[in-house]
Amino acid sequence: MIFLLGTGLIFLFCYFFFIRADFHINIEKQEKGFIFIIKADLYFFPAHRLLQYQFEAPDFQLLSTFEKMQENSRRLKERSKSNSFKAYLIRLGLRDYKQIAKAVLHFTTVENVYWKTIIGLQDAMQTGIGTGSIWAIKGIIISFISINSKMERLHLKVDPDYNKQIFSSTLNCIIRIRIVHIIFIAVYLIYLIVRGYINEYRSGKAARSSHRRTYENSYAEY
Repeated sequence: MIFLLGTGLIFLFCYFFFIRADFHINIEKQEKGFIFIIKADLYFFPAHRLLQYQFEAPDFQLLSTFEKMQENSRRLKERSKSNSFKAYLIRLGLRDYKQIAKAVLHFTTVENVYWKTIIGLQDAMQTGIGTGSIWAIKGIIISFISINSKMERLHLKVDPDYNKQIFSSTLNCIIRIRIVHIIFIAVYLIYLIVRGYINEYRSGKAARSSHRRTYENSYAEY
């Protein structure tokens, strides 16, 4: 009886209390390159701040960052070919990342999104193409989030500047998730890991058994 009462109180605590995260991302082009700033504040129900994080890169090279991301992706794919448990986790992330993202977004409430971008390329046609491309990128990202989560407020803006070369993008995002849903997500991830590991073990065992039977049959023909 005491155990059930304690479990019920813990469940109620996890259900009514939640975690709120406030993200601020800013990218701005200057003469020497891009400035990249990330600020994140983590709150508990909702005024008590648990964590504050800030990252600044005053000389952020966009092209080299994409090249590093491609190189890291190639290394992860190479490391995922081994039979270790870490390699399996890499394979799980590469294979089921959309399913994991959808599971996280399903329990997440996006309270507010403010995303403003200013772009100018000193050429009217290029500025127009760049403006349309940014609208398309924002539409893809926001549509994926809004389909898989609950979004309360949204403000998107893209301002073209035909007089000078400029690029600046500011994103403010506030999300909220209940503690009980964090527990559900953790249990779901453990389920995916265990299920996938068992399936890979069974498929590998079946493949070895099939190979052994083929070898025995071919040997019997001589």
